[in-house]
Amino acid sequence: MEEWAWQFLRRNPDYHTDWQWFHATWTVLEAHYGQPPQRDFHRWQKDPRAYRQTVNEQGEAESLLIECWMGQKWGFYKFPIDPAVERPELGTELLWREVSLPPVIVEAVDADWLGTNPARLAYGFDLSQPLVPQFAQAQRFLRLLQRQRCKQGSVTLETPQQRQHEWRHYLRYLDAETASIPAEQITQILQLKEPALFRQQAHEMIHSGYRRILHLSNTTT
Repeated sequence: MEEWAWQFLRRNPDYHTDWQWFHATWTVLEAHYGQPPQRDFHRWQKDPRAYRQTVNEQGEAESLLIECWMGQKWGFYKFPIDPAVERPELGTELLWREVSLPPVIVEAVDADWLGTNPARLAYGFDLSQPLVPQFAQAQRFLRLLQRQRCKQGSVTLETPQQRQHEWRHYLRYLDAETASIPAEQITQILQLKEPALFRQQAHEMIHSGYRRILHLSNTTT
């Protein structure tokens, strides 16, 4: 799944822009302070160009080294990778950060989020009580309910095998767009029934969808 996520990220024009800025800045810093093992780390770390402002999970502003800023923004731990690299080596060149889905706090008026989708469920927690046993109980309950609904056929677990054909089509679409192939021709070649919706979904994959790929497992519950 790591490879699929990278294929979408490397097609993101915003990532290209960030990479070009990072690479240019890094080159200037190396020209001033050298490359390992002769690099002057002490002076490098005092140069404001080596840092970029961000906002942490607590909503506080902080400065990060630009390589760390790139990793935090785009979701990886290793040194930023040139988008021209088609297949970075996993674990050494590319190591994804653990991805957590944002929580959804469901209020009484949030029936629109639940809708009639059997894959969505609101579960209550009592914040005045210890959370750890509540988490354990919720996990047991949700796993059981998931198995039941999968057996009933009302819920289908996403697996890589189910999505790979769709991902290939998204990548073909994005590459065709980059190559300035007319939209009508793309629609005809890929046999798209709803081209506007497909375009929206393809572009969503390069902005945030690539991270959701990392949640998918090769096995189902």
